[in-house]
Parts: sequence; C-alpha cells; structure tokens
Amino acid sequence: METATSYLPWDVVRDIPELFAENPGDGGIYARLEEHGHTFAEFVETLRARPAAKAEASELALSPGATVVHLLRNAVTDAGRVVEVCDTLMAADQFVFEFRIPASD
Repeated sequence: METATSYLPWDVVRDIPELFAENPGDGGIYARLEEHGHTFAEFVETLRARPAAKAEASELALSPGATVVHLLRNAVTDAGRVVEVCDTLMAADQFVFEFRIPASD
C-alpha cells in the first residue's frame, strides 16, 4: 500500500540513538529531533500522481501501469535547515488527501 524512506543528515542523527531504533518512541523521529534542539518551522510537501514504474508496481503489489502518488516532504527547522527528507510512494486508490488552507494569512 505504501513505502516510505527518510533521509537525515549524519551530523544531525549520529548522537540521537533512538533514531536508529525500529521504533523511535512517542512522537516519532520529529519528537526526537526536537528534543535535541531542532525546532521545526515548516514541512514542505510535494505530491505528484503518476504511473508506477515496473519495480514500484511489483513492490506495492499493483497492476502494471497503476497510478501511484509520490510524496516528497522536507522538514525544515527554524534555522532554515532541512533535517529530514521523506520519500513516500503510495497506491493512489488506497489514499484520500485532505488539505485545510486558512483563508487569511
């Protein structure tokens, strides 16, 4: 249904042992990063729907050419540094996306 891979800079994670565990604990990796001084300013997400590549279809048990949603998220700190990139691939027919956008600035 979904694959997700997170990429984090080595100089950020090397001293946070919980990030190497299968389960980093309540709040996940973002909570562990914030406990170590990385305060988040924003998460920038890019969504793209496209046909699955052959290997992707196989990995997600989809029919050849099935539509997937590729989500790329950058977690940006107050200092302007990207401390995580999450690359997620989802079977398009298995997810619903809802966006709430404030009407005022």
